[in-house]
Amino acid sequence: MGNRAKAKRNSHSGRNRGKNGPFSREYPAAPKRKCPPHHGDMDIYIVDRQNIITVKTAGSYEVTDLKDKKYLSLLPVTAEVTGITLSGFKYPLDDASLEIGSTLCISNELISESGNVSFEKGILMVIRSSD
Repeated sequence: MGNRAKAKRNSHSGRNRGKNGPFSREYPAAPKRKCPPHHGDMDIYIVDRQNIITVKTAGSYEVTDLKDKKYLSLLPVTAEVTGITLSGFKYPLDDASLEIGSTLCISNELISESGNVSFEKGILMVIRSSD
């Protein structure tokens, strides 16, 4: 092995050797930042021409008729959603449960200007769709 190869191979010996090997370095800690204040619940929607999608936590929600979004589907985001009650819908429910993969609450329809969706435990994805 020539002198040049030896020098290249040993060029890192003794330099920048931290407790985790030759490539570890000590970096200063990032400054601590305060979290922004919580401003209550925030609704987030995904909207396209055919759908309005949002996610809801346990509670009671009024649903109003949207002429261009006739159908309402509820999909569990958590393993189970319990205590589901639907009133004012073509297919009402009273204290039902949904598990992931269930099709029980797909493509329901309001029968009047408004209805109510309530549930006691879990998280639901709510999809309003035109098809």
